[in-house]
Amino acid sequence: MTDEDIEIGSKGLQTNFDVRGFFGGLIRYWYLIVFCVFIALGGAYYVNLRTQRLYRLDTLISIKEEQNPFFTSSMSLTFNWGGASDKVETVRTILKSRSHNENVVRLTQTYIHYMSKGRFRMEDIHTKSPFKAEIDETKYQLLSNPIKVVFTSDDTFTISYKLEEYVTPKGIRFVDDDIKPFADEKSKQSATYKLGEKINEPFFNGSIALRGLDKPKIGQAYYIKFNSVLGEVNSFRNLDVTLEVKCASMLRLELVGANRD
Repeated sequence: MTDEDIEIGSKGLQTNFDVRGFFGGLIRYWYLIVFCVFIALGGAYYVNLRTQRLYRLDTLISIKEEQNPFFTSSMSLTFNWGGASDKVETVRTILKSRSHNENVVRLTQTYIHYMSKGRFRMEDIHTKSPFKAEIDETKYQLLSNPIKVVFTSDDTFTISYKLEEYVTPKGIRFVDDDIKPFADEKSKQSATYKLGEKINEPFFNGSIALRGLDKPKIGQAYYIKFNSVLGEVNSFRNLDVTLEVKCASMLRLELVGANRD
């Protein structure tokens, strides 16, 4: 192949781009471009508005250890020769263990969810709830089905439930985590009680008490939902426990999940 053939072949591959025609087309169909951009931005805003947001929470803890006899006053007391000590690794293992997370869940009773209706979904209000449920853990509670609480006065409320369709209702006894089919055959039920009064219903056993000085809004619907302890413990499986600095007695705990106010 001669140089002349290469030159002719390269000329055949060349294409001309009409810049003036391209921008002329953009100007001619500007309304379609604006319409497409508007639809794209509107769709992205709507998706972001409806999507539940996830948050990242982290904290740093320091573990106090016995002083190494080889340390001098100029050395950092948090530095350990040869890497992380057995005590640090033990604490790290405990923090990631199922038994530890179960103890935390039971102590804080995070299996009790306090909720209210939001714009797009049920929002977990947790400590923002003006009341708290003091349950009898030796008796069964309705599992995974919202229980509605509506205050009719400052100290009187109506507690009710409505079973979700196509879902087999179950009850849970938290003292031993026993789960059995829900005994009540009614699809919905309602009763009126006062704050602190003992409640003995098939779907709720315990009492309702105010959480603080804030009074509940009369007529507003609040919801209580009981999750299993195992389900709550599994939500902590993605807890990340790492050494903050190599050879230091500091651990960083990090958890990603939905917000609970």
